Order: sequence, then structure tokens, then C-alpha cells
Amino acid sequence: MVVNNAFKMDIHFSEKLYKKETIQGFRDKYLKNLKDIVEYTAQTQEVFFTPSDFETLDINQEELDMLFG
Repeated sequence: MVVNNAFKMDIHFSEKLYKKETIQGFRDKYLKNLKDIVEYTAQTQEVFFTPSDFETLDINQEELDMLFG
């Protein structure tokens, strides 16, 4: 979630099932991948649409690609 213009993530897990180090490793990889996605999308000039951008229409990705591709 974003709080005060900053990303905040809480991870709750069973200490009986997972070691703290395992969850920390997951967190670090998740945050790195999220950062990579944000950096990529900030650099690209292309516009992409998905069906969720047009919730009021009954349209699929293939149809969107034909319209905007």
C-alpha cells in the first residue's frame, strides 16, 4: 500500500512454517522486482491497454491489440 507517498508492505507469516531469513529473502526479491518494473515503466514511452482499462466494455486483449496495435 502507499502511505504518505511511500510504499509500505507488511508481511505476516507462520514462524512454524518459515524462517525469518526466508521471508526476508522473499521480501528483498519482491521489492527488487517491483523497483525494476517501476523503472521500466517510467522509461518506456509506449502505451499499453488491458481489458481492465475498459471495464464497461466486453473486450478482450486480442481485440484491444487489433484496435491499438
